[in-house]
Amino acid sequence: MKPSRRKAPPVGARLLAIPTLGPRLLAIFTRSFARKLASTLAGLLLALPLRAHDIYTSFVEAKLLADRLEVTLTLGRANASPLFHDADAKKFPPLTPENFAACEPRLRAAAPALLQISAAGKPLAFSAPASAKLSGDSDLTFTLTYPRPTVGPLKFFAQFVGSLVDGHVATVVLTNAVGDDYGWSPLSYDQPVFEVALPVPGREKKSVPKK
Repeated sequence: MKPSRRKAPPVGARLLAIPTLGPRLLAIFTRSFARKLASTLAGLLLALPLRAHDIYTSFVEAKLLADRLEVTLTLGRANASPLFHDADAKKFPPLTPENFAACEPRLRAAAPALLQISAAGKPLAFSAPASAKLSGDSDLTFTLTYPRPTVGPLKFFAQFVGSLVDGHVATVVLTNAVGDDYGWSPLSYDQPVFEVALPVPGREKKSVPKK
């Protein structure tokens, strides 16, 4: 009796089929693909304006500058009231250009609780007052300034995510003054921490700003 033959998979399945690889080759292929995908996504993130028009997304851009670490947090204006305790949130009006001047001091007062950043295990404190402003069509942007860390790793703990709607995702990106990226990660309630190595002094990327 002849052995039965397998039915050929549909054309689409054949086109998507991956050749069988040994465990070692498969691991190498997977790591290589993941690195390329991460690099591509980071490039796309950095090429787009950092905007967060809905309650489910926010963006944290951290820049290593010559004399400081400058962090901008951009989120939808609707996310402003959840940043406060329940009693305060009920009293906080929807943000508009007309009432922002009156609301801005309270937003600045909430800034220290948004993020915890540490370098080599030591917490970083503000080196300049935090600021808040309206941005885009419906966004709110905080600017947080810290001393420039000299040793790593640099760890970001997105405390604010725990106050926002379930399913909220914050994307954190670390760059330098000319936009070279050192790492990025999505953060959520279940995974609110991003840790990244700092560039070795003297070996930083030296890209030339695009004209």
